Parts: sequence; structure tokens; C-alpha cells
Amino acid sequence: MELVDMEISRYHWAGMRCGCRRSAEHLAGDLRRVAGARTQAEVDEVRLEGHVVQVGAYDPALAVTSVVLAALADDVSPVARACLTDLLLGILSADGQSLELAAEGRDMVFECQEAARRGTWTLYAEIMSGRDIDAANNSFECLVVIDEDEDRLSRIRQLAGTRIGPDL
Repeated sequence: MELVDMEISRYHWAGMRCGCRRSAEHLAGDLRRVAGARTQAEVDEVRLEGHVVQVGAYDPALAVTSVVLAALADDVSPVARACLTDLLLGILSADGQSLELAAEGRDMVFECQEAARRGTWTLYAEIMSGRDIDAANNSFECLVVIDEDEDRLSRIRQLAGTRIGPDL
């Protein structure tokens, strides 16, 4: 989890406002716990819903996007990958952002999509890894949101075969 820890340490979490209306400082520990989880029960103990994204994205979404991409490049378990890619998909497909971010003139969803585009090949590698079908499905859906190359998406769907669900 060296990459996860390194990426978490790059951000001033206490200076971000979480979706729970408190400082986002607790998210650093929550993300470490999810990334370090080896079982579904361990993942289920951490509640990330409503802290990063609900209907819209909150202030820590950009930092969380980077941490998720670092986790996918790190040695995290399949259940952690599934949880984190699901979180990433929620961020990338959010319907807007908090009123505070809008008042600052930010477009958090766009910023997160741009950050995720820099990790496009990490998402493609997750699909092809065969580690976890849920993580692969989530990664594919993330790519549908951020990668405008429909030919590449079509080809990866064919190449992935049973590594992703048939409904994708």
C-alpha cells in the first residue's frame, strides 16, 4: 500500500469539507482501511457513501480520484478494488457538485474526469487483469464516461471477453 499512502499524504484532508459537513480528515484513514481490506466484511465496515459523492461531488472528490488510481496501481485486494472502482464510478458520473464548489466557480466532476483520464491505462489494465469482475465492470463503466475513443472501448469489450459482464 505504499502508493496509496504516498498519494494520501499529498493532500491536506483537514482543509477539505466532506459531504458529512465535517473536515475530510477522516477520509484519509477510511481510504487506507478500504485499500487494506482483504475481505468484504472489512470493506463493509467503512462507510464512504455521502462523504465524497452523493448525487453531486464534494470537495474531496479530486483527491479521492487520485487515491483510487494509486490503489489500482498498488497491491490491493480484489474486494478493495471493487469498492474503490465503484466509488470512482460514482464520482465520474455524478450529477453536479456541492453548492460551495459551484460558488467557487469549480467544476469538480470535470476536474475528476480529467484526473481519471490521466489514469486511463490503469483502468484498462484493471479490466484485463481478471482479478475481480466487479472491479473490471466498474473500470469499464468509468472508461465509458471518460474515454471518447469508441473504437478502443469496443475493442476492449471484445478482448476482455468474460472478464467483464455480458451486459456491458
